[in-house]
Amino acid sequence: MDAELRQVANGFDYKVRSFEKYDINGYRFRTFGKELSMADQKSKNCGVSAIGEGGTEYYGRVEAIYELLFYGANPPNVVVFKCYWFQPKETRRTHEHLGLVEIKQSTHLDVPDVYITAQQATQVFYLPWACQSDPNLKGWDVVYEVPPRVRPPPPNEEDYEPHINPDTYEGQFFQETRLSKKRFKNRSTSPLSRNKKRRKKKRLLLRMTCQCLTDYVQEAFHMLMHLLMMMMSTSLLIVMMMMHLLTPKHI
Repeated sequence: MDAELRQVANGFDYKVRSFEKYDINGYRFRTFGKELSMADQKSKNCGVSAIGEGGTEYYGRVEAIYELLFYGANPPNVVVFKCYWFQPKETRRTHEHLGLVEIKQSTHLDVPDVYITAQQATQVFYLPWACQSDPNLKGWDVVYEVPPRVRPPPPNEEDYEPHINPDTYEGQFFQETRLSKKRFKNRSTSPLSRNKKRRKKKRLLLRMTCQCLTDYVQEAFHMLMHLLMMMMSTSLLIVMMMMHLLTPKHI
């Protein structure tokens, strides 16, 4: 048996370390109780999401953060989140064509296991609809994934292929969730379609470059004409002064 696995099998101390905030996966999580006690709160950091069995996405908020202290000479560092989970089956609406997920925070998923490891956590925040008088929107919150604060990966060819038509500006505008990313990833595009998109982007870039050059030449022409007018005015003034000085004075 592996030594680290043996240490885990021996169990951990009944005393644990508790935190009100914890940094993991490029996120800073705070407990729900900590945010309630903050008078000058400027951000929400208690929203959490995790993927369970069968690919089901669970949404909730962090209630407590614990670090488990295992026995042994080289104990592993295990941090777990105790979460308040919302009921996913009854209070979630998924709009695949928009890439949005809505959740209701009014119910509770009553399960004995409410813990996840910190590595499993993805940070989200919930934004309620502004129009709460509409029965279809009242009580529903839109789930937004928080981008992790890490160095972004280098861009690839797919990053330059938007989901909109650069000529007509028609397409889909939404925040990609795990569901929509999977849907677009499974789409297969033919080489002919990719070449057509590249040609459209080149034509759009060429039109923008020509427009910029035209504006630059027009601005330069106006500046040159203004400068010539100033030079002509100065030269005319000098000639008039010389003629005045050379004109004979009659006594």
